[in-house]
Amino acid sequence: MSDVARQIQQLPPEEVFAALGSRREGLTAAEVEERRLEVGRNSVEIADPWKWLRQLARQFTNFLALLLLFSAVICFVADHLQPGENMNVLGWALAGVALLNAGFSFLQEYRAEQAMAALKKFLPQQVLVTRAGTPQRIPSEELVPGDLLTLAEGDRIPADARIVQGTDLTANNAPLTGEAKPRALRAAASECRLVESENVVLAGCSVLRGSGEAVVIATGLRTEFGKLAHLSQAIRRTPSPLERETTHMVRVLTIIAVTMGVSFFLYGVFSGRSLWINLVFMMGIIVANVPEGLLPTFTLSLAMGSMRMAKKNVLVKGLSAVEALGAVHVICTDKTGTLTRNELRLTRLTGPTGQLLDDPARERALLEWALYASQLRPGVRGLSGDPLDVAIAARLGEAGGDQAVCSAAVQRHFSFDVEQRRAAGIALGEAGPVFVVKGAWEVVQPLLSALQPVADGPPLPIDAALLAEVEETVHRLAAGGLRVIAVAGRGLSAEEIQGEQDALEHDLVLIGFLGIEDPVRPEVPAAVATCGRAGIAVIMITGDHPDTALAVARNSGIVPAGSEAAAVLTGSQLEALTEAELASRLEAGIRVFARTTPEQKMKIVAALKTLDKVVAMTGDG
Repeated sequence: MSDVARQIQQLPPEEVFAALGSRREGLTAAEVEERRLEVGRNSVEIADPWKWLRQLARQFTNFLALLLLFSAVICFVADHLQPGENMNVLGWALAGVALLNAGFSFLQEYRAEQAMAALKKFLPQQVLVTRAGTPQRIPSEELVPGDLLTLAEGDRIPADARIVQGTDLTANNAPLTGEAKPRALRAAASECRLVESENVVLAGCSVLRGSGEAVVIATGLRTEFGKLAHLSQAIRRTPSPLERETTHMVRVLTIIAVTMGVSFFLYGVFSGRSLWINLVFMMGIIVANVPEGLLPTFTLSLAMGSMRMAKKNVLVKGLSAVEALGAVHVICTDKTGTLTRNELRLTRLTGPTGQLLDDPARERALLEWALYASQLRPGVRGLSGDPLDVAIAARLGEAGGDQAVCSAAVQRHFSFDVEQRRAAGIALGEAGPVFVVKGAWEVVQPLLSALQPVADGPPLPIDAALLAEVEETVHRLAAGGLRVIAVAGRGLSAEEIQGEQDALEHDLVLIGFLGIEDPVRPEVPAAVATCGRAGIAVIMITGDHPDTALAVARNSGIVPAGSEAAAVLTGSQLEALTEAELASRLEAGIRVFARTTPEQKMKIVAALKTLDKVVAMTGDG
């Protein structure tokens, strides 16, 4: 299945079923059972029945815990050899310290693992599939490659799947790719990589709008989401600075204690003392040099630190990670939802030549025309639909307009088209029926014949000078990190109301531009500045577009305000670099990575570790 899945996006819809060994009627019960035995259940958890027992046993493997347990054994032996000295009490105390510490550390890791299990919430519990020609709702864990999924607005996607039929489908891929902009989907073949294809839906993401059907191409840990979950579960943890220093200290103490004990034992033997007395004395010296209070002191202080961090919504998987934060000199951070709010907002409304719309009436007019080309539906939690349309409606409400009135005025809606990159609508305006187009400037510009100046007056025919001025406006907005949406339209005659979209898209008048962004959290620039003063470098690693990533990095203070596109390294460029070359680019000052996959993020971390070792050996930094 994996070889097929890598190329499935390149096939036309009619060939997808044959490539996956499925059909329009779905799989039969026998085929489902055979495939489940082959690939397993659709789950992102690694089956490990001994996991918790191994984690508990690991708490006793650090050098200090072993020394405490060994000392306890010595005490019990000494008490057996020479009863009445209460050495057994000391032995139980030492063993108790080791056991309590292990239990506390295990409990902390268990709580963190339970929090990590929240990844499962990204996958739905029930899904609608077609099997043997019959639609049926099944647990998502029972999905197998080749199953025919039915997708609808609001659904969470349970597995990676290839779209074979869709109507106005739009997905939110932010949980997996970090891209805040919704992805419009279609069934046609694509030459892009699997994760970038418009005909593939990915597990863990959700359907924002529309409906369709898709054939499952990967389940469980074979999905892109499953690979990410596997990385979080299978990654090997390196010892923290505290663990390394503690291990070194305990080894030194052990050597000193054993050397002193053996020395006194030999002295006693040569002095003619009883063998048992010398043995007990040696054991007493060794036990006396064991720092039995060190382990609970470390554990208690680290536990208090983890609780303080928990109050700030920081998940600490292991207690040693609390101390490791003190040795941090590089922070790798995501963009969407971490540095930004993960929500689209209209932050700039301008006229065709860049004038800000300070007049509330003109602002409302631009937003109303934009809503004529939008499609919104009332839901339980407010309006539902494309996040851009929801943001327009929210801004209209802030400007004193009424979204419900605008939506009621819409007579026809032409859904967003992936290839045309625009949506349109026909509405009954105050002066009669109007046709409105909303989309990327590059696709709206050829449809224009005039622009509407900010001041009231007739539209101005577009000439070369005006077009250059408008182009400069678009460039200025985009350079500020905004996604630019052009709004244009014209009045219609009664005969044109029933016309097709292509026939209506001519002689449009440019009304203005909407500047949209996923705003940076207000506390981020100050936090980045604090890291800089502390000597900590901040690196942003995101799956979003390079231009968007660079704009957010500028606004956050991660890179200087005047940084150019060369300051960003994309996933495709990263793929071609060796670890040494990547370390060299990091040393040269690269601080922004865009269009990256989870595996590439691990490559960046590995390069940083290599760079850290080089710096440590040369004594720099």
